[in-house]
Amino acid sequence: MSLFDPHKPFSPKRLPLFYGWWVLVFSTLGMLVSIPGQTIGVSAFTESLITATGLTRSQLAQAYFWGTLASGLLMPYAGKLYDRYGARRLMVYSCFGLGLTLVGLSYIHFPVAAAVTEWGQAWLAIVVMAAGFFALRFTGQGMVTVTSRNMLAKWFEKRRGLVGGISGVAIALGFGLAPTVLSAGVDLWGWRELWWGMGAIIATVMAGVGYLFFRDNPEECGMLMDGVQPSGDDGETPSVAERCYDWAYAKRTAAFWAVTLVLSVHGMVVTGVTFHIVDLGASQGLSKAASLAIFIPQTIIATFLGLAVGYLADKVDMKWLVITMAIGQFIAYSAFAHLDSALGYSMCIFGMGLSAGCFGPISNVAVPYYFGRKHLGELSGKVMSAMVIGSAFGPYGLAKSKEWLGSYDASLYLSLLFPVLVIVVALRAKRPAINS
Repeated sequence: MSLFDPHKPFSPKRLPLFYGWWVLVFSTLGMLVSIPGQTIGVSAFTESLITATGLTRSQLAQAYFWGTLASGLLMPYAGKLYDRYGARRLMVYSCFGLGLTLVGLSYIHFPVAAAVTEWGQAWLAIVVMAAGFFALRFTGQGMVTVTSRNMLAKWFEKRRGLVGGISGVAIALGFGLAPTVLSAGVDLWGWRELWWGMGAIIATVMAGVGYLFFRDNPEECGMLMDGVQPSGDDGETPSVAERCYDWAYAKRTAAFWAVTLVLSVHGMVVTGVTFHIVDLGASQGLSKAASLAIFIPQTIIATFLGLAVGYLADKVDMKWLVITMAIGQFIAYSAFAHLDSALGYSMCIFGMGLSAGCFGPISNVAVPYYFGRKHLGELSGKVMSAMVIGSAFGPYGLAKSKEWLGSYDASLYLSLLFPVLVIVVALRAKRPAINS
C-alpha cells in the first residue's frame, strides 16, 4: 500500500470529532503557514535585506518582481499537479520545500552582497535574489496556499461559504497581525535567525501535520461532503450531482474573470503597498509604528466581516460579494495617498478591512461555487497564477513610480481603475447549471 494511502496512519472516519471540521482547522493552519511566502510576510524583512545585501530599494523590488512573475507563470502547472496527486502529498512536499527555502534565504545575503560590493555585478545580485524570491513565492504563496484552500473547498458544499468565512476570519487575523509580529521578531532575534527558525519548523512540524491530517476529498475516505455519512452497509459512496466545468468553459465566462480580477487586483495593490508600507508612510510623515498600525484595526474589521461574508456566500449570488470587495478596494486605494490625514487614514483602514473580509470567503468559495470540484486544481491554479503575477507588478510598479515621479501617488491613483473594471465584469456574471 502507498505511504500516502488515505487510511494511513488512521482513517478519518475513526476520528473522535467530525472530520470535516478537522479539515477546516488544518487547511486554515496551512494557509497561515504560507505567510512567510506572502508579501505581507516578506515586507517585515525588506529593510533588513536592503541593508544586508547592498541592493537599492528599486533593485530589491525588481528581484521580487522577476521571482514572483516566474512563480505566477508556473502556477497553472501546480494546479494540475494538485488535481493529479491530491492535497496530502503536495502539502508534505510543499512544506518541506518552503522550509528549505527559508533556511536558504537566511544565507542569501552572502552571495548577493558579494556580487554588489566585491564583483560590482548588480545584475547578478538581482538574479540570485530573484531566484530566492521565486522559490519562496512558489512554495509559500503558491503551493501551500493552493493545496490548503482547495482541500477545504472539496470537503464542503452546503456549508462551503460558512467554513470559508470562518477560515477567512482566522486568515485575516493572522495576515493582519503578521507585519507587526514578524517585524518585532526581526528586532528581537534578527532577520536571519527568524527565517531559519521558521523554515526548520515548517519543514518538520507542518510537513508532519500535512501527512497526518490532510486528505484530498471525503469520497476517498468513504464519506460525503459536509460530513455526511453514506447510507447503507455496502461500503459504496454514492455519487452526487455537481457542476463539472473545465478551463475551456470557464475562460469564456464573466464569472471566472470577475473572480480572477478582484483577487488579482487585491494581490497587486495590497502587495505593493504592504511591501513599501514603511517607506510609503514615511513619505507622508508617518512613523514606522504608525504605518504598521494600519494593519491592526483593518484586521479587526476584516475578522468580523469575514464571518458575515462567509455566511452570505451560502445565501446570495457570489457576484454581489465580488462587487462588495471591489467597493472596499476603491475606498482603500483612494485613501492610500492621503494617510497623513485622519479621513484618509480611516478610509484606508475601512476599505482594506472590507476588501480583506471578502477575500477569504471569495478565494475559498467562488471557483467551486461556479465550476465545481473536478477541475478545481486547474482552475484555482489559473486564478492563483493571475494573483501571483499581479502581486509581482505591485511592489515593482510602486517602486518605479517613486523612482521616476518622486512619489507613489500616480500608481495609487491609477489603481482606482481596476475595481471599477471588476464591478463592470461582475455585473455580467452568471452561475452555470449543474451538468453531472
